[in-house]
Amino acid sequence: MLRAGQVLNISLENLAYGGDAVGHHQGQAVFVPYGVPGDELKVKIIEPHKTYSRGEVHEIIKPSDHRVKPACRHFGICGSCQWQMMDYQYQLEQKTNITREIFKRLGKIEIDEIAVLPPAGEWHYRNKAQYPVQASKNGNGMGYYRLKSHDLVDIQECPLLEEPITQAFRKVKEVINKSGLKGSTPAGHSGNLRHLILRYSKSEEALSLVLVTRYEPDLHKIAQRILAEVPNIKSVWQNVNPARGNVILGKKWTHLGGVEYLSERIGHITCRLSPGSFLQSNLRTSEMAYQNIKESLQLSPGDEVADLYSGMGSIALQLAGQAKRVTAIEEFAPAVDDARVNAALNNIGNCEFLCGRAEDQLIKLKSADALVLDPPRQGAAPGVIEAIAGLNPARIAYLSCNPSTLARDAALLVGRGYKLQKLFLADMFPQTYHIENLAILTR
Repeated sequence: MLRAGQVLNISLENLAYGGDAVGHHQGQAVFVPYGVPGDELKVKIIEPHKTYSRGEVHEIIKPSDHRVKPACRHFGICGSCQWQMMDYQYQLEQKTNITREIFKRLGKIEIDEIAVLPPAGEWHYRNKAQYPVQASKNGNGMGYYRLKSHDLVDIQECPLLEEPITQAFRKVKEVINKSGLKGSTPAGHSGNLRHLILRYSKSEEALSLVLVTRYEPDLHKIAQRILAEVPNIKSVWQNVNPARGNVILGKKWTHLGGVEYLSERIGHITCRLSPGSFLQSNLRTSEMAYQNIKESLQLSPGDEVADLYSGMGSIALQLAGQAKRVTAIEEFAPAVDDARVNAALNNIGNCEFLCGRAEDQLIKLKSADALVLDPPRQGAAPGVIEAIAGLNPARIAYLSCNPSTLARDAALLVGRGYKLQKLFLADMFPQTYHIENLAILTR
């Protein structure tokens, strides 16, 4: 067994889902963050285990041909990115390889081809940022966490964010620190301000800000200062979350100033953005994925469509013009409210929005010619795949942010008579290990 602190010469061979590069020493796998396949390294062992070990780059003896200089000065300290040291085309290649391996290992499905949607850009693609806030001796630290920790990295910029977010963040940070509002402690058990959340609407060229606090001080004066001093911020909300833990948002919302809602154009649809609603953070790549869903489902005017985990209706409303009816199912009530508003905004009358768990609502449907699902990372909830098979749609589009649960669910559908027709990689998260796939299954 290897020892903590031991330094070894290791050649890195491939990448694991989760971002680490993998090499071997005497048959044991060694996982190395910020390594690139092809690197020859001196690796310092940090966590030795019986069957594997984790290490860190101690010295680069010979760099991989795919190693590049990271663009961000915080890279390797901030845990937001894992792959900036790797050229982008190689990132795409590795994401397809990882997806193919996961489908083979977990789903027992051999993938011949994974179509890569044209990348919308490597940088400045994220339309939303969530900044933890922690009290410090010199005011409040605001930024991102270090890799696999809650240690705060006090940053000034991030090259993944839309530039207006970075510009607004710097000014909001100044206003907050001048106001005397104290951030939380690292453990989150004292102080007040826990997070800042900034979201950018490209169609309006405006931002919304959410101040997440532990309790309910009157923040209206601070909100007015922010609206006055940060021109692009047009909406300010407070969210109260007294609970300990890693969940960012609580249940109570207060509108502090500016307009209540921003809107965003997604394809040909205008959507209202409530402060707590979900919107894909990479809008340009999302639009390409939605277009491929439309093309792959090959809807006819008489088709009935079901859309599971439908959020604010961004996919359902895209499909409404091609189908007789779309029934969208979403558990988060505020998102359902947004979806109904969005249907009205776009003069769409053939969408029905049901609020409840997918597995409960789906069994109420009598038929569906096509079905879309875009679940959270844990994939389809227990019972959903069985309900889908019972509904027997001819075509399914499954958008997933986790290839492991997608492979699991695809295997279950294949076992119920479906064929995996197409698999796409939609790179929503360049410079990171995160993978977004679109699977098309047919009877």
